[in-house]
Amino acid sequence: MVDVVSSGIGNLGNTSDNLNATVGVQSLECGKARAVLEVSRADLHIQKTFVNDPVPPGVTCDLQFTITNYDRDFSATNISFSDDLNAALFGLIATGLPLNVCGGTLSSSDGGMTVNFTGGVLAPGASCTFA
Repeated sequence: MVDVVSSGIGNLGNTSDNLNATVGVQSLECGKARAVLEVSRADLHIQKTFVNDPVPPGVTCDLQFTITNYDRDFSATNISFSDDLNAALFGLIATGLPLNVCGGTLSSSDGGMTVNFTGGVLAPGASCTFA
């Protein structure tokens, strides 16, 4: 078994070099192995990044979200997600909320320990980044 890592999306052809086998003392050429690998991804991708990481205790850190709509034909509507900041590090608290971004609203109902994004909209192939 081998792990295969793709550098693209779609149906990707994969062909090995000539394969050889040794049976007893005899070396046999077995030809090449061929396969078509189908690689896909979700149409909507959300990435979270701590921009100025590492940060000393007690200092403000920027948390950045990038939402990308990889669908080239249809808009993404009613985009929503929640992120429990305490799951990343106990004591993280979002400030400056609510925030209107990407056609939606980033807010918190528990004092900033969890952020909730609702109502987002992205055109086909568009992306939006906010911190």
